[in-house]
Amino acid sequence: MQNFFHADTSKARTVCEKASVAVGAVLALPALLSLMSLIIQTRNWRTEGFLAAGLAIPAICVAVWLAFTFLLFFICETRSRRIKRCTYFEIQKSAAILSRYGGKISADTGGIQRRLYIIPYDEMKLSVKKGRLVFTGKIRCYEGDSDRLGYHIRQGKPEFDSWWLNENGFREISSLTLPQCFTKQKTIFRHCSLAQKRYLLRCEKKKAAETKPVSRPKTRMVYRQARKRTFTELPTFDRKW
Repeated sequence: MQNFFHADTSKARTVCEKASVAVGAVLALPALLSLMSLIIQTRNWRTEGFLAAGLAIPAICVAVWLAFTFLLFFICETRSRRIKRCTYFEIQKSAAILSRYGGKISADTGGIQRRLYIIPYDEMKLSVKKGRLVFTGKIRCYEGDSDRLGYHIRQGKPEFDSWWLNENGFREISSLTLPQCFTKQKTIFRHCSLAQKRYLLRCEKKKAAETKPVSRPKTRMVYRQARKRTFTELPTFDRKW
């Protein structure tokens, strides 16, 4: 069973590619007109500044397009890496965990904000609406610095590195919709349902074991015969009767 899902950031790259092509098409128009004027008006090459201006326009258009494309892809890749690192869905034995990237807190410290959702299986209900997975139940929502929300898994249960967050520092919500960046929503639905069934089955077995009376094995009584006491001769001394 797959228990970890990363966010899909391929759509952001596709948007960047389309934006680069669109800007390139717009800047290509003045560049082509300038080159065509140079080809057609060869007689004006001797005119002072005509040839330099005709060559400068395409060069400026290409430079602007390259700078825009580089900056756009740099921003896109940086954000995609942060989203992939901080946005994931995790299935554990007793709860599901959704983490979402919330942006940078400040440029000076370089801190990253994150939202963390803990979805216990006890009262969880799953449904699919318009192709997106919806969780219903008592869901804990944490928000803050990514480093502060660090946690580890102990016996299938998430426990925060900061003990205070295990019982405080959250708000409870009743419904949560899985973001569109998770493309395998049907697979997640199937694996979450299986994990919840296993969890409930373990709880039933544990409860049945606790309520079942403990039967002690019957011990066989062993009777021992009392030993006959034998009296030895008491110590005496020779009286010489």
